[in-house]
Amino acid sequence: MDTRRHTKSTGPVALPGHGRRRLARRDHLTGHHTDCAVGAEKEVTGTLTFGVGTAIDNKLDDARIVRLDQRGYFTTVYDGVAYPDSYLDSGTMSDIVGGNTIPRCPRMPWALCADPARAFAATMIGAGEEVPTSFAVGNYQAIGDQGLGAVGDAAIAADTGSRTFVWGAPYFLGKRIALVFDGMSVPGGTGQTGPFFAFR
Repeated sequence: MDTRRHTKSTGPVALPGHGRRRLARRDHLTGHHTDCAVGAEKEVTGTLTFGVGTAIDNKLDDARIVRLDQRGYFTTVYDGVAYPDSYLDSGTMSDIVGGNTIPRCPRMPWALCADPARAFAATMIGAGEEVPTSFAVGNYQAIGDQGLGAVGDAAIAADTGSRTFVWGAPYFLGKRIALVFDGMSVPGGTGQTGPFFAFR
């Protein structure tokens, strides 16, 4: 019996659950983002697939794997600072970024305004691996003024002293992201046992 389901959504997919663990309620999320000048669209189309490694369209293949700690977190290192309580959350409409190197928006001091938009390097550290990645930051104020719903470079500032870096809905756009639950293994002999997430 094929238990996979597919759905389309306008804007980021908010997964059921509560608090910051929403992603842990689903196994596999695939998003598609059409490139545009400001890194945003009114809507995007994506696929939500249940199961990892159970069918041809949900294999891990060459995905980068980040294992989670016993609390469901991993560490993000950005601008030389470690954020040990980092997590993925497709229900958070922007990335939540620590530090003071990205300018704040004049009318929205809680939001980040990189103008022009650009990518920032970061490293995700799990239990035994370091995975270089990046996130984009644009002009949050301009994005809000345009009323765009699916934004690849929206970011807000974390509270001072926060131990958390939130990889929100913008990080999901254009990626295939899978989550394997604690104690579960992926069919096909990958040798990996959850909890971990993988992306490509």
